[in-house]
Amino acid sequence: MRAFLILLILLSYTSAVWSQITRADSAFIYDQIRSIQPSGTIYYADKPLKRTIIEGIQKLGKGIFYSPSDLFHEHTIKLTIGERNYIIAELKKGLTLKFPDKLFENSIRLSSDSIGFKVDKMNILRNDSIKKSAEISHLWPKDFRELYKWSFFFTKPIYIRNQSVIFAYFMYYTLNGGEEGLWIYRKKEDKWIRWIAISGGAY
Repeated sequence: MRAFLILLILLSYTSAVWSQITRADSAFIYDQIRSIQPSGTIYYADKPLKRTIIEGIQKLGKGIFYSPSDLFHEHTIKLTIGERNYIIAELKKGLTLKFPDKLFENSIRLSSDSIGFKVDKMNILRNDSIKKSAEISHLWPKDFRELYKWSFFFTKPIYIRNQSVIFAYFMYYTLNGGEEGLWIYRKKEDKWIRWIAISGGAY
């Protein structure tokens, strides 16, 4: 009986996690991933890293955001107090949410504590192989993304304004660098386009 109750609790927990990830959520995340790694197995972390999200939460207090490269502030968003409170609450939830395994087709979930080590180890082996091949001179830069495996971290997308704007954390990296950030996205011709950065950057 006790084992049965434990099973019910585990099933309820799994269901609760899944219920928080909609098809639209996973499709959005998948599109971001495939823009970096067009093919191959996706390696993703079970939860996001806290640093950039906490930094983003702190920056959300000012309420007005625009791209630093936009000198005339033509692309600006001003959040209401209600929108800010909602986004902050959802981001905090995202820090505790663990993504299920096999979230995407051809994907593997790894612990956020070990994903970097495991993927880098695979890349080091791959890197040794690439160095021995003259192919690298022909593949750079267009196809370079497909030579290595990438580590991905993300949160659920947070929708506001009738699902026309998304706030989302996204991070990716491989042996030679990557990028992380809390970003604002907006729709353009039925596609989500990265619009304004809240926090983070390339490295």
